[in-house]
Amino acid sequence: MINNYIKKSRSKTKRVKRYSKKNKLIKQFGGVECDSIFGKRIGYLEDVPAFSNCNNEVESNFDSIILKNDKNIYSGMQWQCVEYARRYLIIKLGFKFGDVDGAEDIFEINTVENVDGLPDREFRSYRNGNITCNPTNLPKVHDLIIWPRTRPDIPYGHVAAVLKVDGNDIYIGEQNWSNNVWEHATYSRILKLNRTDGKCLLEDADYPILGWKRIIM
Repeated sequence: MINNYIKKSRSKTKRVKRYSKKNKLIKQFGGVECDSIFGKRIGYLEDVPAFSNCNNEVESNFDSIILKNDKNIYSGMQWQCVEYARRYLIIKLGFKFGDVDGAEDIFEINTVENVDGLPDREFRSYRNGNITCNPTNLPKVHDLIIWPRTRPDIPYGHVAAVLKVDGNDIYIGEQNWSNNVWEHATYSRILKLNRTDGKCLLEDADYPILGWKRIIM
């Protein structure tokens, strides 16, 4: 269950070039042209849907609150990338990370809080390109992939959840990347894992990846 509240905070990610007129969706959110209507479900895997943020420049200032074990838990600003990542971990693993100014800052968080009051857990960082490529270190389901602040169109970085791993194909889910319906419904994109000189390098065709995060259970 997701309820709407009002909060002024930031977790916005990537600003992209506007689409061509042929591909634009002329739908409005607060007078702003949307790639898909704000709040539209754009993807879904199991019990964690992803929603449209209208476009990559919108800051809704609405809180997302989810109900888990009869508790209302804040997951972030609707419908930023950080909100999806935090909600994903709350629903799937029962842990949440703290407040951040941008998605890149998640990489520096060392512990996560259990939503039911159990002990905190380590939130381990794996720096992309510097990790020995063995089965223990490879990206796994429930890991978070972190992009750094690199250019004006990705001013806060970005974060996505690993939904599936098939060999060197890493299937991810995310919000506020393109804000269009996921092409494959149950995942948004596939990242490629390359293994060079014994090191793991996870690649995005357009942006460098900082690394991945894992809750050590």
